[in-house]
Amino acid sequence: MMHLTQESLVDLLMNTRDAMQKGNKIPPVTLSMEDQEQLKMVIPMQLGEESAKKMMTIVNEIREGKRPPLSEQERISLNQKNMTESLTNFLIKLSTVNEEELAVIIEMCEAIRASRSGH
Repeated sequence: MMHLTQESLVDLLMNTRDAMQKGNKIPPVTLSMEDQEQLKMVIPMQLGEESAKKMMTIVNEIREGKRPPLSEQERISLNQKNMTESLTNFLIKLSTVNEEELAVIIEMCEAIRASRSGH
């Protein structure tokens, strides 16, 4: 998988938004698997209320000693589920943003991208 540059991130976000608005398709069906995976690396976590409550319950139970820490496989599975949900929620929001909101989203994703790539 290629790493996103600042320019390719902006292009991906803009093209994705435009495609969703033109086609009235609910994401992430509008994206290739590679684009989905790339976006998952640069978007903030955006869980729905139910998933966020579940995560808090797990964290609190582990912290309080009511359950053992998650196994490596449990962590990977939970992370994949959360990232897929976050991507869907992110794309739904992206499909309805105006230009000002889009600029904020691009700035936020760029900050995440830059921090992960060391640039």
